[in-house]
Amino acid sequence: MEEEPGIIDYETLCEQDPEHCDLYMEDKMKSGVSPETDMIGPETSSLDPEMLQFLQLMEEPWFQAVFVIAVIWSAVWKGLALWRAARNSQLYWFIPLLVVNSLGILEIIYISFFQKEKDQK
Repeated sequence: MEEEPGIIDYETLCEQDPEHCDLYMEDKMKSGVSPETDMIGPETSSLDPEMLQFLQLMEEPWFQAVFVIAVIWSAVWKGLALWRAARNSQLYWFIPLLVVNSLGILEIIYISFFQKEKDQK
């Protein structure tokens, strides 16, 4: 009986990499599955090539830094816009601002053009 290409049984895994074999066996024992009868395939076999490319990009330090900066930028603008929409009782703006993530673009548009002006006394 032929094995599918890319599928590794427990015994072959232990011969190739004993350290990984021990970790694999511990995980399987915790989940209640016998590692001797379980078959494993390569982790990336079912992933789309574009997803693999994205995952590789996510490992790059410069991409991680850009991602963190974008999250902070977006959170600051979203917080400011939500606060102003709530103070101005503009529920019709508050809900889209809360739900839509646009890297701060919708929030900047709201703050710049659509927030209610304060009454001058």
